[in-house]
Amino acid sequence: MGLWVTKQCRLWNACTLSKVRVELLEKIGFVFDMNDKTWQDCYNELKAYKEEHKHCLFPRVCEENVPWRCWVVKQRSLWKACTLSKHRVELLEKIGFVFELDDERWQDCYGKLKAYKEEHKNCLVSNNCNENESLASWVDNQRTLWKAHTLSKVTVGLLEKLALCSSSMMNVGNFAKHS
Repeated sequence: MGLWVTKQCRLWNACTLSKVRVELLEKIGFVFDMNDKTWQDCYNELKAYKEEHKHCLFPRVCEENVPWRCWVVKQRSLWKACTLSKHRVELLEKIGFVFELDDERWQDCYGKLKAYKEEHKNCLVSNNCNENESLASWVDNQRTLWKAHTLSKVTVGLLEKLALCSSSMMNVGNFAKHS
């Protein structure tokens, strides 16, 4: 049976399996390309995750989604290498998949900092509160990168709009302690 299944897949890949046989095999759920089947299954799971969580971004530490995290990382890697098919890119884009993860996370944190400043009238994000711990860490990281002159002019400009980056802050140390 295994040899027969392998032969059907080989004939299908070579486009020499008759249309009638393809239709008959498809009616019983025959899978011609296991890689495609696996990809489609993962994509469907990602769609379900998106419907439940309203995004396609997995937390950095997420035990229950470890296999999906690997699959998601692989899709980004294939996309960056320009080896992800146009069809798959379109499917992923359709559900709001984020290919440039670093930019998406930065924008998300920047938005949270803007909201924080609007509410508190400053950028003194305390890392003493679990709710703000990740934002405080991000703010501290931006300051470190700013001091090292590794932020782009656009990024510095955005942070300056919030008064997060300025030469007067250089001697202070941590953004979380300054506005």
